[in-house]
Amino acid sequence: MHHYTANALSIIALFFILFISSCEQYSNSGIEESVAFIESTTPIAEAQNVTMDLRSGVNSFALHLIELSNIGPNSIIKNGVKKSWCIEWDVNSINGIQQNVKLHSTEGQAYWNKLNYLLNRIDIYKQAYPELSYKEIQIAIWSVVDNKPFSIDDIPEYQNFPSTFYKDEEFQFNVSTAREIIEDIRSSADNGTFDKFAIVVENEGQIIVTTSE
Repeated sequence: MHHYTANALSIIALFFILFISSCEQYSNSGIEESVAFIESTTPIAEAQNVTMDLRSGVNSFALHLIELSNIGPNSIIKNGVKKSWCIEWDVNSINGIQQNVKLHSTEGQAYWNKLNYLLNRIDIYKQAYPELSYKEIQIAIWSVVDNKPFSIDDIPEYQNFPSTFYKDEEFQFNVSTAREIIEDIRSSADNGTFDKFAIVVENEGQIIVTTSE
């Protein structure tokens, strides 16, 4: 009798441990679980149930174009078509319409200084580098956002790296220009002032960013 009782209690205890573990995993779902590197963002209260239509932005000097709707009145971001970039090179984007997209502000957060510095200087970089394309900007974003280790030098070693940027053992962007932009960001971002800042777009595909109004 005691033997069976002990076994039953052991089984109950095991199920309890598994249940607690599952609850912990589930309770951490969302932006913190899917992208652990996202820190110091503030949810935009009026933009937590947004509809997003994502499509290519290569003809508009951006990786993506996103059309956002169902954003409530606020001073940070409005409905409409926005240029956007990705911060996860190894996660696929999901084109088309998504529901329940959530927007997060990076305003005033030092963690995001390098990205915000870059986003505020794109027009300056265009003037400095007449040959500049969206590709060099995207490479710079991957290089300065603390997502995971990323280096231009290591691109040939990355599995399934986007062929838009590296194909047949050749870089498909201006490496020298990208390096100069990255160096400018790393040396100057901490002293930068920003007229606009990144908005992190939490969705079912790769985490992307657009800019505030």
